[in-house]
Amino acid sequence: MCKVLIVDDEINICKLIINLIDWDGLQLELAGTANDGVSAFQMMQELQPDIVISDIRMAGYDGIELIRRAQECGMQCSFVFVSGYRQFEYAKDAMRYGAVDYLLKPINKDELNRILVRIKSSRMESAQKQRQTEDLQHMLKQSSKHVAKQLFNCLIGSGPISEKSLHDTYEFSMQGLFARSAILKISGNEQQPSRPNSFILQKIYASLEARSQFSGKIILSINHDELACLALYPPESAEDAAAFFARLWTHYKSFISEYGDFILTVGCGPEAHTVEELRPALLAAQQALDMRFFLGANRKIELKQFRPQILSFLEAFPDEMKGITAALEAFDRKALHASVGVAFDALAANTDAVPLDLFNGLEALGLVVRKVYSQADTEAIRAMIYDTKNAASFSGLKLELLRLLDQEMQRSNQIKQAQDEQPIRIAKRYITENYASQLSLDEVALLVNLNPNYFCVLFKKITGKNFNEFLTECRLEEARNLLRTTTLNLTQIAGKVGYKDPKYFSQLFTKHVGLKPKEYRRLYS
Repeated sequence: MCKVLIVDDEINICKLIINLIDWDGLQLELAGTANDGVSAFQMMQELQPDIVISDIRMAGYDGIELIRRAQECGMQCSFVFVSGYRQFEYAKDAMRYGAVDYLLKPINKDELNRILVRIKSSRMESAQKQRQTEDLQHMLKQSSKHVAKQLFNCLIGSGPISEKSLHDTYEFSMQGLFARSAILKISGNEQQPSRPNSFILQKIYASLEARSQFSGKIILSINHDELACLALYPPESAEDAAAFFARLWTHYKSFISEYGDFILTVGCGPEAHTVEELRPALLAAQQALDMRFFLGANRKIELKQFRPQILSFLEAFPDEMKGITAALEAFDRKALHASVGVAFDALAANTDAVPLDLFNGLEALGLVVRKVYSQADTEAIRAMIYDTKNAASFSGLKLELLRLLDQEMQRSNQIKQAQDEQPIRIAKRYITENYASQLSLDEVALLVNLNPNYFCVLFKKITGKNFNEFLTECRLEEARNLLRTTTLNLTQIAGKVGYKDPKYFSQLFTKHVGLKPKEYRRLYS
């Protein structure tokens, strides 16, 4: 709904204009009234009206001064001036300053409302065009971001690249230009390693996009919670570019401090002079960032060249991998932590290690977990391999890794217990329903599709009793019930609970209950 401010030094004229406007029909809202130009300008700043209907001659600021000041402040309101016949030429001058229309006194109601209809229609059309323009700009910006992301993926990938292919696909060219790259990562501290930081990365993105530190072009891309920055510049700006990258960490460390206690690490690669040099330079920047796990975070790390992998995690730590496997199989948390600690601490202490050694170790560990725990949570394994890399430090990575391993061990143990208990529950129910027959361990094990020996061990583990103990308890419990509630003789009762020999039954009952069957009946029946 459009807001209307009415300005006239005569209060009755203001009231008249209010009465002449078809507020409901035009869907207009009265923002207020003012009786001089100075008050009107103050109200315009405060209320931000869409339409101002004003007298052309007033005390303080006249109409032309009012519209001039509004334009200086960037106000987008539409002016309609009211004038007497003698100020007609003055009102026409106001049109040159941007007034939409003017009215001669006495004011005609139909003419006033026609002008307001035209103004509102024009403003709606302008607003729609503005929205379309903003949508198009947003779409182009998003498209540009997508292209930049694809460009970075291409540059750090393994496929062949050439000046021509980069130009044809991404309109990217290094002809006559040098390049420098950096990758920025924001991490939480060890108390809050997973604090959200995408908002701050977007702020840095916008800041870098707006900064013109040197003559050249900056290409930016956010990927996997990291901000990649590639600067292209002419050789004569090389010193300026080097100085900009040198102070990148200090500037943005201060920049993000207002958002909280975050850790900023910047990895920088060497200057590249050709497309062929660009890929290893970018890979060096990424590796420099990842070296925070060995060199420490919250700093700028620069590598002159990409360092190749030296260690193979599986070959370097075969005993520890066997220990990890055994600990997972036995659900032994203490042994698991010990084996993981030995392998990863040894890796961190090796001065020749590179991040790829560490990351391969995470992948190897994920494969072991998936192999041992067939129903392992896929998301948990993904987090072990990838999300732990978001940590700011090696100690933070290891703590998060052990937490995830503990969580998955507990979950898998619960699943295994539930799986183990299900056949035992079936077996117990079958025994309690069929104890009067000549049951055997082999028969029940076959029923639940388990090896008899394994069934025997599992039954004892879950129930705390072996098969025969549980069967005897079921039979004697029913025997006690029959002795209390019936007049059946001992032979009949023995037969009903699965014993052919009443003498054996009597001896067994006495041994377990502590009373002979007749004594029990006499006491409890």
